[in-house]
Amino acid sequence: MDIKLPAILIRIPSKSKLFSNIWLFTTLLFLGTCYQAISQNVHSITASNATKGTSDCNIVDFNEDFGQGVGRVCIDPATATTTYTCNTIDMVDDGEYVITNNSNGLNSGWHANMTDHTGNTDGRAFFVNADFSTGEFYRRTISLDPETAYSFGAWITTVYDTDTGICGGTGIPSNVTFRIEDPSGSMIAETNTGDIPNGPEPNWQQFFISFDTGSNSDIQLVLINNGAGGCGNDLAIDDITLGIVTTEPVIATPPNLTACDTDGNGTELFDLTVQTAIV
Repeated sequence: MDIKLPAILIRIPSKSKLFSNIWLFTTLLFLGTCYQAISQNVHSITASNATKGTSDCNIVDFNEDFGQGVGRVCIDPATATTTYTCNTIDMVDDGEYVITNNSNGLNSGWHANMTDHTGNTDGRAFFVNADFSTGEFYRRTISLDPETAYSFGAWITTVYDTDTGICGGTGIPSNVTFRIEDPSGSMIAETNTGDIPNGPEPNWQQFFISFDTGSNSDIQLVLINNGAGGCGNDLAIDDITLGIVTTEPVIATPPNLTACDTDGNGTELFDLTVQTAIV
């Protein structure tokens, strides 16, 4: 027996006050007429509609990728300070640093042709040969929103190439503390990399801190060397970011919708409205 199925019209609004919203109905059920068995006329309909836009739960508020360009440059004293000496000419020795796009010529024991982490054309990284003494080697003041949750992230790798055999064994590992301080120098949060071993290839790793700015509109980012100087404890840092941590909206799953063709006109109308985001 042939059964003519009634039509179903789904109306979805095209505008929404939400930044990003999705309607997803995977089990819309039509039950046919009231006089037919449910098993004869149960139909599944999938309908979805999403407005343009994306939801990002970590909005980057600060990004230091050390720029782009060929050759060696030093830290701009207007943006940051360091206790190390910038070396733009010779091999980078203990207690020295340079910002550059390629490791060639920096040190005979370092990885050759090493580039930055970002991966952009002629992107630079912060190359450091740690001092014999432990202590701070980089400080930068950054303006952020007060009373806001942030996530700090930075990429780091050792640069001593164990295949050169210059140090004998694997050399001294790198060990760095990333610290967030308030303007007076009081610690807000910190994380420690632990010992990062040297190897035959660069091995970029990312480290994080989560913190709240409290009443502070400025924070200080401080990098501290915890390892001994000597053969090894050479490193590169790139892509330092500070991002606002936001809460991802929860989109509730709507219940199943059913309809019964009581008037026998063969059409049922579902009028779908936008959900309110729960944050």
